[in-house]
Amino acid sequence: MEPNFFIKYAQFLGIQGDKKAAIQIDYIQRIINNNRITVTEEERRNPVIFDKPCKNFIEMEISIIDGHDSARWLSGGNFDFKTNAGSGYFVQLRYSDYDAVVKEAIAIIRGMGFTCYPGKKSTTCFLPGKEPNNDGQSIVLKDVAETVAQRLNQISAQGY
Repeated sequence: MEPNFFIKYAQFLGIQGDKKAAIQIDYIQRIINNNRITVTEEERRNPVIFDKPCKNFIEMEISIIDGHDSARWLSGGNFDFKTNAGSGYFVQLRYSDYDAVVKEAIAIIRGMGFTCYPGKKSTTCFLPGKEPNNDGQSIVLKDVAETVAQRLNQISAQGY
């Protein structure tokens, strides 16, 4: 299946205070309009196609969790449940639209070994680690942000 978007560029905007990072993605979304009420056979064979320029920011925030906090972080803090996830790195992604480009970014993060729970405005990601620390925290955040931007740019180079 052909993707319905074309990434112009993805740019890693940098890290703020060792815990926050951002990526800006400029892309064109292809919209095929064949949901009109009165459509002739000719219009059905040749639907109206729009190329809509879009921009999305993905904000990332990382924190360290040990085995005791992981259940509270993943549940939102409303109730506790037992989990064997252990300690690791917790990355919270925030974005304005949960569209095909954000889904592609989440797929890239999953490919890096993270467990991801996506939502309409944010995604929770967890990377288990034996002994997470503050130095590793900034390294993991930078690695995730740079890898997502780099792979999205590779998709851009392939075209659509």
